Amino acid sequence: MRQDIPYLCFLVVHILVLIQGCFSTHQHVDNVFLNPRQAEYVKSLDNYVVSLPSRVDETGAFIGHELHAHHLRKRSIGENEILHYKIPVGNEEIIIHVKENKKLYSKSTIVERRTNKFKNVSDSTFKHLESQGCHYSGHVVGDVNSKVAIAACDGLTGLVHTKNEEYFIEPVKDHDWRTIPQHPHIVYKRSALPAHWDIHRSSENIVKDSKEAGSCGVKDETDRAIKRRERWQKHHNNHSPRRQPKQHRRRKRSISTEKYVETLIVIDPVMTKYYQNEDLENYVLTVMNMVATIFHDATIGNAVNIAIVRIMILEDDQATLKITHHADNSLRSFCKWQKTINFPGEDHPNHHDVALLLTRHNICSRMNEPCSTLGLAQVAGLCQSHRSCNIDEDTGLALAFTIAHEIGHNFGMKHDLQDSECASPEDKQYVMAPHLVADSTPMAWSPCSRESITKFLDRDWGFCLDDEPTTNEFQYPSKPAGIMYDADHQCRLLYSEDAALCEGIEVKEVGNIFAILKY
Repeated sequence: MRQDIPYLCFLVVHILVLIQGCFSTHQHVDNVFLNPRQAEYVKSLDNYVVSLPSRVDETGAFIGHELHAHHLRKRSIGENEILHYKIPVGNEEIIIHVKENKKLYSKSTIVERRTNKFKNVSDSTFKHLESQGCHYSGHVVGDVNSKVAIAACDGLTGLVHTKNEEYFIEPVKDHDWRTIPQHPHIVYKRSALPAHWDIHRSSENIVKDSKEAGSCGVKDETDRAIKRRERWQKHHNNHSPRRQPKQHRRRKRSISTEKYVETLIVIDPVMTKYYQNEDLENYVLTVMNMVATIFHDATIGNAVNIAIVRIMILEDDQATLKITHHADNSLRSFCKWQKTINFPGEDHPNHHDVALLLTRHNICSRMNEPCSTLGLAQVAGLCQSHRSCNIDEDTGLALAFTIAHEIGHNFGMKHDLQDSECASPEDKQYVMAPHLVADSTPMAWSPCSRESITKFLDRDWGFCLDDEPTTNEFQYPSKPAGIMYDADHQCRLLYSEDAALCEGIEVKEVGNIFAILKY
């Protein structure tokens, strides 16, 4: 039996080499994809290619098949080293140059895992990010309009955006790269995704998709949300003395001012269970690295950084958070809930500007049953503590486009409908188009989206985005909940946002806390 092992290894490699570079019609799925879930996912794609990426030097010369950034960094001469990879796709070879995206998270970014219904802060555990140093962004060599966002640990996972196409790449799972150094990857176009992943919507003041309303109706709904924001902003400025001196900034163009969207990511129990045997943290960071790259596209016209400050993984349902198929109700519940768990004060290293709920529920707008809705958001809600939130259905790597689209709504962007002045041209698809999958042309921000976000920022509605994430690194592998949540914050979490610590009472039993409600 031992004599057969080399032959079997050679046979597997030989099969991979034969199908590499050719778009497949699923005849090799059972041979190549040992992971049942990945095999099922690949069968849902219209087409794909199996590729064997390699590491190369800056000239494109072959170095080796080792792709793991952690191993490469140990031998690196410096932290800012640019990594180079060659990815065969069809009849061409794409060479990418990438550098670590150090603005995606900081040393203060924390992962919180919650159990039970959070009856006590001891129901949470905290830790550092484990996937630091894995997430890169860059470009395709010879393509000035290209973008690349990949995770480079345990293979290459992410997005390659060329002047003509957009590709997703991910490793073939359960491959033993120690035995066979050539790690096979699947590469597929965005247009290969299932056709039913097509509808984006936004709520509250819901922006309806083109199947249900004409462009006039969409405009009315968006305008109503903008008018509500105008009234809120006026009241906010009048009652916040610290905001008044900044009114002159409305005359200053936002394009020259770098913004930081400090982001909380909440993963619901359904999604947590779905990825229980996989690296959920790295998957979420990989998707968010793609989102950050989409917001770095020059067509947006503004310097916007997506910065993750906190990831919360829910293992169980929470008492005051109701997540169902009904996207509107789930969003309203989440927006209210995320406000209660935010840390007061923008100087707190884990205070968030926007909250994202990632779910494996098949959500649907206005109905508590599955349908093709992928996401909802509060229009122009960014920097409003009760409305800076959205909900996004996990669909794999394409989740990045849903999140970017919904954050766009948080910035006050509306849909780029086909019968509007900002309909997608033939050579590209706009991020704010109501349909996620239309063709294989690269994504970009429309002139309307650029105008909307620029106006939003010029009016100082993005006032919470001015501060760069602060660093306050804790020194232990796990952080006590009592340090993460001070006494006042624990009272707000356990009772209501009006609760505070009742001082003057001596507590002898560990785990007890007395709070007073403010009326």
